[in-house]
Amino acid sequence: MSISIKRIFVVCVILFSVSVVLRGQNSDTPSDLSKPAKVSDAKSVGNRILLVSLYGDSIIDSDIESIMYDYWKLNDKVQFLSNDMINTIVLNNESKYAILSINMVKATDVSTYGTRINHFLRFSVKLAENLKKERPVYYQDLDFSSTVDKPVVGKGDILFALDVLQNHLAARMLGKEMLGWYSQIQSNKGQLETKTLLIDVKLVDKKLTEEDVPLNYPYKFQFCNNTDIEKAQLNRNKDYATIKIVPMGMGTNVLMHLVIDCENGKLISYGDSFNGAFDTNFSNLINKKHLKMYFKHSN
Repeated sequence: MSISIKRIFVVCVILFSVSVVLRGQNSDTPSDLSKPAKVSDAKSVGNRILLVSLYGDSIIDSDIESIMYDYWKLNDKVQFLSNDMINTIVLNNESKYAILSINMVKATDVSTYGTRINHFLRFSVKLAENLKKERPVYYQDLDFSSTVDKPVVGKGDILFALDVLQNHLAARMLGKEMLGWYSQIQSNKGQLETKTLLIDVKLVDKKLTEEDVPLNYPYKFQFCNNTDIEKAQLNRNKDYATIKIVPMGMGTNVLMHLVIDCENGKLISYGDSFNGAFDTNFSNLINKKHLKMYFKHSN
């Protein structure tokens, strides 16, 4: 399916106040994992023009446009706009549009764990007539490194988040049962053993050596850097899988290890259920226990 991309260049101001529809957070911001999309809503999203709310960072916006153009197949028409421009366009034309927005969320605002101020990016899809409603059709949160609250995310991370959205919505459009990340992994059992697991050296616990891996994980693996992983994702390489460490909702403050198929972004395994949190009380890095869980939960 080809995508008609329309770029509209406007001055974009980043606002984090709760008065802005597509930007910001308040006490009603969903703090749990996204609930499955309604079949009717998923079909509506796929049949509409998708408006992508530009984040306001030139690098992130450029990467999002690039990824959407190459990999987003759910909608025939996609437009990239500022928040203000979207609000103007959808006025009195709500039934024509769906909205994809990327918001920064403070994880510890509603969390009972930790005291540090941490953030993540939320990729969410809404129907235009429901812009004022807090809960989107579906959303996926993305962890990121930052400097003074400025997100630093790569194309591979953006592709992961968009794949989760697109795979879920496409399945729901067909009426398939999609109860969350766990059920998705259950439906993709047995696939990890056919892949080489790419392990980002920056995500490896300092106590874990390359020699330790075969003792805890029987399938093929390769230590590499994020550039190699991103290349495998962008090339849709069927021979590889990799690990994404992602937030599992603000209410729990937990980061989960999800193993994804580089060919299509589908979830095929996961790590220890209690792998770590946003604060410093837990470790988020890949260790022996995680490796054992990747194997166990893939079968």
